[in-house]
Amino acid sequence: MDSIKQTASGGHELRKYPNYEDSGSEWVGKVPRGWKLQRLKYVAMMNRQELPENTPRDYSFKYFDIGSIESGGRKSAPSEYTFENAPSRARRIVHAQDTILATVRTYLKAVSYFENPDPNTVVSTGFAVLSPIKEKIDPKYLYHQITAEILIQDVVANSSGVSYPAINPSQLGCLDIILPPLVTQKKIAAYLDEKTATIDEAIEKKRRQVELLKEKCAAMINRAVTVGLDSKIEQVDSEIPWPEQIPKGWRIYRLKFFCDFQSGDGFPEEMQGEKRGDLPFFKVSDINGEGKWAEEPSNFVSKLDALKMRWHPIPSGSIMMAKIGAALAKNHRKVTTTTSYIDNNTMAVSGNNKLVTGDYLYWLWKNIDLKDFQNISSVPSVNMGQVRGLRYPLPPKAEQQNITMYLDEKTAIIDQAVQKINRSIELLAEYKSSLITNIVTGKVAV
Repeated sequence: MDSIKQTASGGHELRKYPNYEDSGSEWVGKVPRGWKLQRLKYVAMMNRQELPENTPRDYSFKYFDIGSIESGGRKSAPSEYTFENAPSRARRIVHAQDTILATVRTYLKAVSYFENPDPNTVVSTGFAVLSPIKEKIDPKYLYHQITAEILIQDVVANSSGVSYPAINPSQLGCLDIILPPLVTQKKIAAYLDEKTATIDEAIEKKRRQVELLKEKCAAMINRAVTVGLDSKIEQVDSEIPWPEQIPKGWRIYRLKFFCDFQSGDGFPEEMQGEKRGDLPFFKVSDINGEGKWAEEPSNFVSKLDALKMRWHPIPSGSIMMAKIGAALAKNHRKVTTTTSYIDNNTMAVSGNNKLVTGDYLYWLWKNIDLKDFQNISSVPSVNMGQVRGLRYPLPPKAEQQNITMYLDEKTAIIDQAVQKINRSIELLAEYKSSLITNIVTGKVAV
């Protein structure tokens, strides 16, 4: 970490500009002499082009939604659609040197830069597409300014809504950004491009380490729940395409014979955001992250409200997972620790105790990829008929317990390693954010 800081700072002490003056904003404080505050709408055009409703139905494009952009600007691979089957929010066209900023769920800090995108690149209407007026602002300086924590916090502070905070374009355009002279902007942009690239490279290496550890963990789980722990045990024909053989004593069942499935309920936005209550109400976003247990719900509800809304409780020990939308690709699982409620983008699975233990069922479901059972549409969703009918090997309960103990122990070691690497990634990201903020606010000179 220290070596990264030294490299990112150029190996010399960070210095200040010779003279500072009051910016006129308590939020910003003092800035170097000659710098000024300017409303965003005066230096960048916002959402300048969208796909019209008369776009040819067979027009194809690459699409980025909110989930495609991570904090820090990293992009996932875009989805490809034709206009006919695209989500209704796939409308905003991105041009070279544009910056996009999420205006919904603003706490996600989803910002990214497009240097030279494909000509048919489109993003969600949940983004503001900022096109720099180049006589006033350098494109890369605009991007770095937008990613600065001081601006992001201003966006969040001006957002409305509890569970789904959003800022409208007119409010966004009225936010102040810090504007040095154009020649200084270009110097800052070049400096931050070089220094943040060093940090991003270090972060990417660590992310790859995490991916390799997760791949190792997934392979271990797959082997344990399909062929068991004893490689010497006699294998017999499974009579299904996969796996072709199973250990002697195991049996093949359809999931519906040892799993109980339960869908979630609608959760009105006006009822969301309560941090206290009788029972937790989990949303898809609560299923993200590492770890087995669902211990940090974002919402609580009262038993009285649950009765009025006719919500269906799910029992403690149920395995929650996404059943619709982009979250399907993440394939996360969480286990409830108390009676709970789940939203209608989510489903829960519990086990038939005669055939399977709850602890073993968790590992079995960690090995099932619901992307293999999704309906083909603009919004992916699970084909529950196919899932219920899936034939899967199941060991005797005594062996389930042995496999559970083995996986609990081995995956805990991997999880600790992943947590350590993720913490180092967080520290690097914090340092990058601090560096950008200090540079674009003029606290540190380049």
